[in-house]
Amino acid sequence: MGAGHVDGDGRADLVSRDTTDVLWLNAGTGKGTFRNRVRSGEAGYWKSWASLA
Repeated sequence: MGAGHVDGDGRADLVSRDTTDVLWLNAGTGKGTFRNRVRSGEAGYWKSWASLA
């Protein structure tokens, strides 16, 4: 999906969506890599967030 600052720690993060509309967050390490993904939301959240783009 895209990168940006999501979790409030001052580092770039990666947000993605799988084919079942589950959102995933890979938090940035600050070293050019990302941590393992964690579930971040559902389709309803995604659809309202995507409408802002």
